Amino acid sequence: MTLDIEWGVELDRVVLFPLFTSGDNKGGIQAVDESAYEGVEVPGPVSLDFKFGSPRTIANTSQGRVNDTIVLPSLDPKTGTLAGSYNSQVLNSLLTGAKVTTMGAAKVLPETTSEEGKEIQCAMLVQQLVSHDDEGNSMYVSEFFAKVTLVPQKTGYGEKATAKNYEVAFSPSAKYGWGEVLTLADHGVTKAVSGHVISNDRWNVVGWLGDNVATAFTLPTDKPAKTSAAAKVWNYFTGVEEVGAWDAATNALTFTPTVKPGAGELLIVTYEW
Repeated sequence: MTLDIEWGVELDRVVLFPLFTSGDNKGGIQAVDESAYEGVEVPGPVSLDFKFGSPRTIANTSQGRVNDTIVLPSLDPKTGTLAGSYNSQVLNSLLTGAKVTTMGAAKVLPETTSEEGKEIQCAMLVQQLVSHDDEGNSMYVSEFFAKVTLVPQKTGYGEKATAKNYEVAFSPSAKYGWGEVLTLADHGVTKAVSGHVISNDRWNVVGWLGDNVATAFTLPTDKPAKTSAAAKVWNYFTGVEEVGAWDAATNALTFTPTVKPGAGELLIVTYEW
């Protein structure tokens, strides 16, 4: 099946990955150790709408007519709205830095606080529920945003079901979110907001962090790599593929790098499952 034309409906999965803010891994997802770091799922995602602005059109005019038109990028900020059907104190705390405290048997989270504007930056994986090509074959569509900031909005009270919205700001990056460096020679661009992924099977991203001791790095047991040949491991700092071997050709779970990763060395794997 040729992976090119696609259409689909509904939002299935949104996963957030808080980013390192300093050091060699700055901008990379905050993996912890040799076990798969899978990020934090947004519960009950409903829709993600983009507000990227329209291109600017500048016309050369004379004698009552348009002689030529130049198109330039929009100067509007790249934003959007993520809508969900559930509200999560844990997720809101992660994004804002406000802390959930215990009061008796209840949980309390400060909202609309003095720390607004200091929300953390994340990478974000978005996946469509159902996708087909132009011949009706099933396929999978994902998008991985390298740098986003989500601001939780207040949840209202009324006769309608709870709706939780997050205002999203998107920033371009010189790397894909998995660490691959963007170049004019290979990608035709040097910066991008996201990577749009079409795949035959479900696509996933997880992170690993070396400690100069671990030599084997594992995927989630419920999400093995369908084929290890389709899996790629990236060194976030160098931006190139990490060389190593998988434990199996199909349903692979363990990756062993040829060179043992040093302390704090960030590896990110992209694969289908």
